[in-house]
Amino acid sequence: MPSLFLPLNENRTNRHVGFYAIAKTRQPVQVSDLRADPSYVEGDPLPVAGVEIAGIRTVLLVPMLKENELIGVIAIYRREVRPFTDEQIALVTNFASQAVIAIENTRLLDELRQSLEQQTATADVLKVISRSTFDLQTVLDTLVESAARLCHADRVSLRLAKDSLFHHVASYGYTHEHRELMRSQPFKAGRESTAGRAVFERAPVQILDAMADPELAARARSAGARTTLGVPLLREGIPVGVLTLQRRIVQAFTD
Repeated sequence: MPSLFLPLNENRTNRHVGFYAIAKTRQPVQVSDLRADPSYVEGDPLPVAGVEIAGIRTVLLVPMLKENELIGVIAIYRREVRPFTDEQIALVTNFASQAVIAIENTRLLDELRQSLEQQTATADVLKVISRSTFDLQTVLDTLVESAARLCHADRVSLRLAKDSLFHHVASYGYTHEHRELMRSQPFKAGRESTAGRAVFERAPVQILDAMADPELAARARSAGARTTLGVPLLREGIPVGVLTLQRRIVQAFTD
């Protein structure tokens, strides 16, 4: 029995067709003959592709619900007109419930793993600080490396304020040439860089795609940066530094 995962758009449920009704009803939806369904007759691209390309005739969609929130759909189909029985629908519904439990367990385990990683990294940094009272560079190097590892960033840099400029003091993931370039180019607060914006706004600033930002595109293209995050280091509300994280792909940093 072939299986099919179908994207649903809740904004289109007002058409009252089988493929979208599930988003409204949160109940299993069966279309006995997709070729006869109004969505196919009216030329909706999704059912048309299902019939013409995949040969779908009878299709059953079962919602995956987490506290009545639709988080996914299990869809099964037949290439002949032969409706699924109540027992078969109940079986797939049970599968959907088990899948939701598995997804939730995976999420909880992942959160636990991340929490343990963060606690371990924090402990590592504190150990370095306690052992390196007179070695600030070791502490800063540990901070940028920990930030890169925990936040899955390709590169991390740290700049500290001096004479109204922010100077490069530590980094992770950059080439030697790029590090030397950053050392030679301190910057002021402003909109020309993610770090500059974070300093100017005195708050974390995330740019989902730096290459799509006219003010950042040239710098981002030369550095190969896509998603960037700037976090200011504040002392009594005054920026004394800024931490910048970069990814080479467009992928937002989580809260």
